[in-house]
Amino acid sequence: MEKLLLLKILPIHLRRFWPAVTMVAMLLLAGSVSVFALVNYVSYETETGSLSGNAQPVNDTSARGGSALLFSSSSGNVDPLGPPRSTPLRPASSFTKHSNLSFGPYGVSSLLDLYIPNSAGPYPLVIYIHGGGWRGYDKSECPTWISYSGFALACVNYRYSTEAPFPAQTIDNKAAVRWLRAHAASYNIWSSKIGAMGYSSGGHLASMLGVTKGVAQYDQGENLHKSSEIHAVYSGYGPMDLLDLIRVQPWHDSSYEIGPMLIGKPSISGYPTQARLASPTYYVDSADAPHLLHHGTADDVIAWQQSQLMHDTLTAAGVESSLELLPGAGHGTAEFGDNYYINQVINFYDTNLR
Repeated sequence: MEKLLLLKILPIHLRRFWPAVTMVAMLLLAGSVSVFALVNYVSYETETGSLSGNAQPVNDTSARGGSALLFSSSSGNVDPLGPPRSTPLRPASSFTKHSNLSFGPYGVSSLLDLYIPNSAGPYPLVIYIHGGGWRGYDKSECPTWISYSGFALACVNYRYSTEAPFPAQTIDNKAAVRWLRAHAASYNIWSSKIGAMGYSSGGHLASMLGVTKGVAQYDQGENLHKSSEIHAVYSGYGPMDLLDLIRVQPWHDSSYEIGPMLIGKPSISGYPTQARLASPTYYVDSADAPHLLHHGTADDVIAWQQSQLMHDTLTAAGVESSLELLPGAGHGTAEFGDNYYINQVINFYDTNLR
């Protein structure tokens, strides 16, 4: 609660740095967390672009939170489509960043950044959806350790709940997926299978992509000849069922909390239909994407029972799902940056995006 109150009084241009500040502080306090994780979490906030620090930044003021150091780039033209990927991942010591690529009509809310490893392609693609309670942060919150591991990485913006209520966020995310498929050849991306990931509200939106294949009303805008299907989802401590969330944590039902703001209503309990439509558990069927779920047992922001419920719902439908509950971990605390959990994510995508 204290963390949420602090975030509410921080100016919006400072809120996007909160995950990095919290993560670095916790990593420094937790001696068991590897130096590898610390380096990677710091790197996606400082925008190094290279493990050796040799990329050339340019100042870009189009980010929602103000200026950010981004990287200009050019691209090749290789057709990545074809048979299932059989080559192993090729870790990269650096990446090239293609900044502020527009995938839709909503200005800054329709921009994505694309990170391409400087190693042999074509590259499997993971889409990262930022957290921030559906109303904060932006694509600059980007886990570049994904690119260092050999994946292409797209970090996307979307409309905040303060701009447009659900399903605007999922409509935007699906538009980004279709745009990436339409332009995959230009960036040497192997796009037959695409993964999605996110933490907190970003985990919720990643899961929404994974369970809404064929839900036609969420595919709107351009590139409708391309699929928005996702083939593997990682969610870290994401809310998965809004009605169950207020059962376990009733304070989420207040009008100023993130859940009611997501659905554009004064409460969750008073609008169960809208709450179900904004909940990944509502859509689960046997055709959904495999999930990997991480959640801390001491999370006082989004209760761990949310990931447990999603895992149980997926497995009951015959969908592959793995759940790891982190003993004593809170909401976005240092444990999620440990190599053990990072490697779980990398191996999960390597297995499911072939």
